[in-house]
Amino acid sequence: MSSSLKIKVVIGSHRDAAMLAMWESVAAYHSVELLALESIDHPVCTTLPVTMFPLIPDMPGFMRDVDRFLVGADLIVAIDTSRLFSFQSLRAARKLGVKFCCIAHEFSPFVYEKYANIRAIQYDIHQFADLFFTSSRKTEQLLQIEGVSADRMVRLPAVMRGSDFAFDPSKRQKFRRYVGIPDDAVLITIKTSLEDIDPTLTIMQGVRLCMNRIAPGLRSKVRLLVCGDGQSQSKLKYEASDMGLGSKVLFLAQDTSPFLSDLLAATDLLIEGRWTKKHELEPLPWHALAAACAGVQVILPRGSVADEWLTGVDVTKIDDFSSADLAFELAKLVEAAPPQDLRRFTSQSASAILSSEKSAAIFLKALDKVCHNEAKISRRQGLNTFIKQHQVPVTYRDACDVLVKCEELRDFASTCELEHYSEIMRIRGDALVALSRADEAIQSFEHSLKINHTNFQALRGLGYLAWHGHSHEDALSFFKRGLAVNPNDYQCLMGVGLVYRRLKMFEESVFWLQKAVAVGGPESPSLSILVQACLENPDNSVSLDVLTSIRESLGDHPNLLTAIDKLESHQ
Repeated sequence: MSSSLKIKVVIGSHRDAAMLAMWESVAAYHSVELLALESIDHPVCTTLPVTMFPLIPDMPGFMRDVDRFLVGADLIVAIDTSRLFSFQSLRAARKLGVKFCCIAHEFSPFVYEKYANIRAIQYDIHQFADLFFTSSRKTEQLLQIEGVSADRMVRLPAVMRGSDFAFDPSKRQKFRRYVGIPDDAVLITIKTSLEDIDPTLTIMQGVRLCMNRIAPGLRSKVRLLVCGDGQSQSKLKYEASDMGLGSKVLFLAQDTSPFLSDLLAATDLLIEGRWTKKHELEPLPWHALAAACAGVQVILPRGSVADEWLTGVDVTKIDDFSSADLAFELAKLVEAAPPQDLRRFTSQSASAILSSEKSAAIFLKALDKVCHNEAKISRRQGLNTFIKQHQVPVTYRDACDVLVKCEELRDFASTCELEHYSEIMRIRGDALVALSRADEAIQSFEHSLKINHTNFQALRGLGYLAWHGHSHEDALSFFKRGLAVNPNDYQCLMGVGLVYRRLKMFEESVFWLQKAVAVGGPESPSLSILVQACLENPDNSVSLDVLTSIRESLGDHPNLLTAIDKLESHQ
């Protein structure tokens, strides 16, 4: 695109998933700002401007007042479809009339089914997002199942800032000495959740079988580091002991993010097990990308997300991820443990393939599909159409939908002419009246009049609310102020007539109701109200003169004929 855009990326609690390196590359062409939730353990490490939001314990994922910080954006991007802050971002985008995109990494169809509020969030994002940037084939398949068309998806390769994990011999030495691993040992690392025993147990069994194949001298150098925590940890320790691996296995049950670069520099082989829970969310393998950037030999299941993400990187893929197949591949890699110069080469190759510039180029190209100069013009046309459609009071049947639409258009209308904003607040008031929410309707009408004191429809709305509340003086004031702006407003004319009718002021009531009939025609409700007022008047001769006069101007009408016959019979 020729002009620079203001892009606001709502990353919430995400860090790796936000692919910060890519946004740093995009920032060379457009203004990029990140909006994130505070985290002591996971700070946002970037050169981009970041706005931090405090955590709210009772509302996880909620970013208070985020709408206010999104004003002025040309494009809003959120991470994943199930997050509360993503829904907030979508809602703000619709209000402001700007495009909304979602970077989708999740691919589990059932993990959120039991949470109705999360499914509702996903439904709205699936329906209203302008474009999805997907990171895997599984994500695309799930989005298609959810009803997202292929033309609303763009594949965006996962990216890691490779320079953060480039191999450094000093980091390798530092970590190994800290945990007590010999410099010449072959360190195999597993990084996973230990809630389920099966994936890690399969890997441990594969390591044990591998020991049978390799030479005794090399066997003594093998060490296994299990990074993760969960209910299966104690059982896995017993299993390791039973397999004779007790002295070779170390368990690290803490968050490795602060020292991940050191850990990967010390690791020779990283094994990414196959996820066994088919209907639960698989942890996104960002550590596998980091390991590749550190020059680590990665072993992974063929067809996994890690496999797809690391396409083009020299990794070992296993079709049937059994302990026997793993042992066979593992033995070959242990016997050919890479020297440091090979690690550097692997690190550089992986960093090039996972280049942020590559992902940034795809994103920038997609912007032409999403953001164009006519976006706000189209939004303004939609706003004008909505206002034009609601020049008459809102019905109860439509009130809820109209109210939602008003909420979406309020912020966008406030950036257009003040008249537009006044009209949206007036329509909102009409919808609240239809829903019998009088106090809120009064506030909305008054807000409309503060912006445009000549909005006769807002004055009319306040007039009817005052009439229903038997505040006759206020009602007359509002109706007549409205008529001063638009002398032929049917609703205001009838409103004045209704007030005088209730006050038993026959001549004044007839005067204004006749005006309403002249504007609304003989089929309008004002004629029936006028006939009723005449029938209620104790002076039948005066009422008969009025109805006869109206009959001469309008012609024969069933209501008029019936009322005239009734009055004549009483004389």
